[in-house]
Amino acid sequence: MEEAASLYSDSLGEIKRDQFPLYWAKVQVNLQNVLLEIRPTNNNLEPIEDAIKAYRMALSELKRERVPLDWATTQVHLGYALLELGRRRPGATHLAQAVVAHQLALQIYTKKKNPLKWARIHGRLAGVLLVLGKRVQGTDGLEKAVEEYRATLQIQRNRVPLEWAKTQGNLAIALYELGIREPGTDQLENAVAAQREALSELKRERAPLDWAAAQGNLGKVLSELGIRKSNTDYLETAIIAYRAALEEIKRDKHPINWANAQADLGYALSALGMRRSGTDHLERAVEAYRAALEAQKSEEILLEWGRTQQKQGGTL
Repeated sequence: MEEAASLYSDSLGEIKRDQFPLYWAKVQVNLQNVLLEIRPTNNNLEPIEDAIKAYRMALSELKRERVPLDWATTQVHLGYALLELGRRRPGATHLAQAVVAHQLALQIYTKKKNPLKWARIHGRLAGVLLVLGKRVQGTDGLEKAVEEYRATLQIQRNRVPLEWAKTQGNLAIALYELGIREPGTDQLENAVAAQREALSELKRERAPLDWAAAQGNLGKVLSELGIRKSNTDYLETAIIAYRAALEEIKRDKHPINWANAQADLGYALSALGMRRSGTDHLERAVEAYRAALEAQKSEEILLEWGRTQQKQGGTL
């Protein structure tokens, strides 16, 4: 990756934009794609902002009427960069721009001519709508995300089963977020069904981390169902799912994910303990919360640490 970035950067120094505008634009896009892969962006927004500027400069040369596929592909890259910036910035401006970029790309990549590419862009658009829907009031964005994920699934099932499974998992997350905002449990039960569909294809031995993430997401939905219905069976099944996830998520390799899973496990144990006699489950909840807190005490995940403190306070 570093070598590729160096080659693209050197090429840009040699290529004159006014002489070879299309070639210059394509190299610009390729360079930014590589830089976004290799530059750390957790607390540094400059690489993302640079990429957005570069993609927009490239689009000024890659005209839709002349090179429609290059134009559409660059819109997708721009949409991804805007999504990443939108995740890290308050408000909805960059996320709304990411939605537009993906929608523009879909004007070129049609279901009839490019079904797989069409499905992947719809999946990316759904991801943007999910982030946007979680950030704003109401359910409109989340409902649109659900629609986009379901459109994607129609193409993926028989062509790319692993991608289909991941989209099922993303659909489950969107349904869960929708269910949190709506009364009743219909959407949450739909989320459980979607997550189980994902797990039917995500085999532990083939994709252990994807399988673990799906188990963790299943546990989250089951916990909410168990609390809403005051049903201990759901809570017990959620605990099993979290513990399964933690068998693959190792603290030394994935400390943030491990800490989050421990906190979620503590939440489910706490909810179960409040509905059972004795203190066994509550004591285990405290152990899980403390394990999460120990791993979360770093500047990078201070917000998650604060949330775990709040959850543990409810148990103690």
